Amino acid sequence: MPLFDSENDGSSSSSDEEANAAMRAEIARKNKEEREKMIKRRREAEAREEEQRFKLEKISDLTLQEVLERKALLIGPEDKNDFKTFIPKVVAHFQKEEKDESFNQRMREITSIIGLTNFIVERHSALLSEPAGDVEAFLKKFQKEIVESLGEMTKILPKEEYLKLATLGNVFVDSREKLMKKEAMKRNMDDFMERARLVRIQEEQEEELAMDELTNIFAQTNISFDASVTREMAVTIDE
Repeated sequence: MPLFDSENDGSSSSSDEEANAAMRAEIARKNKEEREKMIKRRREAEAREEEQRFKLEKISDLTLQEVLERKALLIGPEDKNDFKTFIPKVVAHFQKEEKDESFNQRMREITSIIGLTNFIVERHSALLSEPAGDVEAFLKKFQKEIVESLGEMTKILPKEEYLKLATLGNVFVDSREKLMKKEAMKRNMDDFMERARLVRIQEEQEEELAMDELTNIFAQTNISFDASVTREMAVTIDE
């Protein structure tokens, strides 16, 4: 009986090759599918970015008043009227005396979340010099909507960047708190300087009193010395 069945061996080898070929084909198919998925995801991301850029370009043509009016459509019915009422005040707060075209151009030049934050703080700082009023209360209440509206007028991409500022913390609350801390530090420093000034005045007064006492002591000593010398001279003359 032969040790090896050449016919069976050939059949087994052929089956192995077919199995390997099928495995390679499956791997190639999966790799192709994965590449196609990656390409599809990249194209979808590019499409979303282009769509967002298009939306921003469209929004950048709107005035701040118009952007806020569009935002008011998304406000709940219980707050919608309040939001609409404050729109002119919000525009005046951030736009100041700037014309719409100039303000829009300024907003288009903002390309980072830091730039937007600096702009908001700079425009909001004037309000912080006064006691908190209704405008500041409105900004605190609708901080998300206000920051989103300003962010939509910028060139910040993607949208999630300025949404971070709208949802993490409250820039209007933080600005007031930072100002209060700064003023408290200034008051503490002023109090310290005033106390130091009073201490210096007291020390100078004490030094002046001490000098006056020394002067009086020296004067009394000189008078006594002069009187003693005079008496001695008188005794000498009498002798």
